[in-house]
Amino acid sequence: IQYAAENGADVINMSLGWPRSLETENLRRAVFSALQKGVIIVAAAGNNNSSEPLFPCAYEGVICVGASTLDGAVAGFSNYGGHVDVVAP
Repeated sequence: IQYAAENGADVINMSLGWPRSLETENLRRAVFSALQKGVIIVAAAGNNNSSEPLFPCAYEGVICVGASTLDGAVAGFSNYGGHVDVVAP
């Protein structure tokens, strides 16, 4: 995250996530530093069919993406909740 932000990335895609129990200050600081530099961060909501937020998806300013079915409904495996900004197939 730091390398990308310091070397001119406009967008960082993070198809990963971690629960609050694994969150660290270093990861949080790296994400917020990139956001402050104007980097757009897009992160996966997770595939646990849960409303429990994953990080970095649940951070303020990160675009949190869940999964949808072909008809636009939230996929049965996708995480969901107020921290999810958009769903996509």
